[in-house]
Amino acid sequence: MALGRKVDVPWQYRIYCKSLQTKELNLLHHYLERSALTETQPCTEAEQDQRDPEQSRLIFQLDGEQWMDFPRELQWMTYLKEWHIPQNTIAELPPEIGKLTGLRELNVSYNRLSQVPPELGDCENLKRLELTGNHNLSELPFELSSLKQLLHLDIAENCFRSIPICALRMSALQLLDLSHNRLGDLPQDMDRLEQLVTLFLHKNNLTYLPHCLTKISTLKMIVVSGDELNSIPTRLCRNPEIKFIRLCDNRATKPSLNLPPKSPSPACCEGEEEEDEADSLSPCE
Repeated sequence: MALGRKVDVPWQYRIYCKSLQTKELNLLHHYLERSALTETQPCTEAEQDQRDPEQSRLIFQLDGEQWMDFPRELQWMTYLKEWHIPQNTIAELPPEIGKLTGLRELNVSYNRLSQVPPELGDCENLKRLELTGNHNLSELPFELSSLKQLLHLDIAENCFRSIPICALRMSALQLLDLSHNRLGDLPQDMDRLEQLVTLFLHKNNLTYLPHCLTKISTLKMIVVSGDELNSIPTRLCRNPEIKFIRLCDNRATKPSLNLPPKSPSPACCEGEEEEDEADSLSPCE
């Protein structure tokens, strides 16, 4: 990707980051750009035709059809491996979802959920859970702590004021997206997530990052908003193994996404003074 190329997004960010590999850059752009979409694009007929017929039998997909309730017949389809039902008007998940113990992926993004049934914790084979953009969702039941095989948890664009306790007990978690919520701080025991690789925290109300993040040896990418952030652990920002990305919101100018030139050992933040335990960040431009 050409350096300095502008990408239209609904906010203006300047990114301070270390060099990114193509795969990492694509992942970042996917998460930064998706909230600009007003609807989720369903699979085309050509894409559906390319699917293995046997595999398709295991997937239930209902994109943007404005369904308000689940078809009750689904509770008997215990062979299903994936549910993809984004962009509807579903207000609740039925308790019967706990019967789908073979479920591997569940996408209920951009609906109208205000709560998640505890019975979802019975789906212990779940590996990917997407609850993005339900807006009224502010907590998850403790029973979801049973999801020990979950690798991907996306609860962005909701009303969470703190990280759900159950999320800290999902020991296999590799990607956690908490962006666009109302987080004021992070718990001091986040290092319980010993397998975490990618952490999205931008568009919250964080003013500092806890030192416990430096203890997660698997961590490779952190994305935060820099407007209010004024302190981070030095070891976190200077760790060459971590892509630390600070986004600065500037609504006065045209939205764009600017990438700094790659260098062998770039600073992750401009104008900062190094301290023993934390870096103080200068205001964003």
